[in-house]
Amino acid sequence: GKEKYHAPRLRTCKRCGIEYDPHINGPQSCTWHKGRYVTFGDDGVVAGASSSTSREFDRRAQAIIKAHNRTKGSKKPNMIVFDRPCDTGVARADGVVWRWSCCAAESLVATGCAMGCHS
Repeated sequence: GKEKYHAPRLRTCKRCGIEYDPHINGPQSCTWHKGRYVTFGDDGVVAGASSSTSREFDRRAQAIIKAHNRTKGSKKPNMIVFDRPCDTGVARADGVVWRWSCCAAESLVATGCAMGCHS
């Protein structure tokens, strides 16, 4: 008889939130940031936040990144800074700039600077 076609069982990457086929998962399949999304003051130094606040922010940022990665390309804003879409990422009246500590990218959803297999 005929063999039935079975679609591969997809998994969701814990780092980027994208669904992937575990059989097609190479060393360049996933990108992420090794650093943290933090505020920089006018002096270019990371501005401090309490550890409980930063843990909550990290969880919220991760949820935003995963949701963004699951969104169709045509529906994505150019930049997202602290949950707000904008064009430049740095148009802040208070002088605070949000950036990734690992690569200085300004958008929360900027393409990751680290690369590897989905996990």
